[in-house]
Amino acid sequence: MAKKSSGNNLKLTVGLLVVFLFVSIFTTSSLMRSCFADNTKRGFLYKKISRIMCGTNVDIHRSYYRRLGVDVLSAKSNVRESEEFSVARGETAEKLIDGSKDTRAAPAGHNFDYTISLANLYSINKINLSWGDDGQASGYIDSWKLESSVDGENWEVIASGDFPKERETSVRKDFVASMLKLSGHSEEQWIGVNEVEIIGKPIKK
Repeated sequence: MAKKSSGNNLKLTVGLLVVFLFVSIFTTSSLMRSCFADNTKRGFLYKKISRIMCGTNVDIHRSYYRRLGVDVLSAKSNVRESEEFSVARGETAEKLIDGSKDTRAAPAGHNFDYTISLANLYSINKINLSWGDDGQASGYIDSWKLESSVDGENWEVIASGDFPKERETSVRKDFVASMLKLSGHSEEQWIGVNEVEIIGKPIKK
């Protein structure tokens, strides 16, 4: 009986060690991943533990390129947004950066012209332009242009094109900006844009 009890105790101990090891690995892995993520919306305790794991005075995720969200972006239309159509349908400039390709920004006209402001100076290496149906349907977007600026006064053309012929266009280019401008024109139809996805990281001052 003593040997059987000892064997059961050993199995229990080994089982508990395996569970403890698994939980430790999972927890450590989760916390280490947080070093490379944006933790601004996490709870206080999670942030505290992450800082211990990743470094006391450094937000490691800020050193890596990531998709920029509404916490560091704002958008406005440089052409009048129709109260009857654009505003009433919820197709205002903010929809450009709301994180959803199912929503749409459209001023209700043959031209769109949007400025996206970044919270700081950012290094950017990729921008995805989601046109939605307007990028595939003939007669809609005839031409478009993406520009960048570091001061809001001097602008550089990053990319431009004619009818996209696709729902999404990826612009891969390394540049620095604090503002972006996206404009487009159609001879026949009212046009808009579904989403502008910006991949970048803040430049440390």
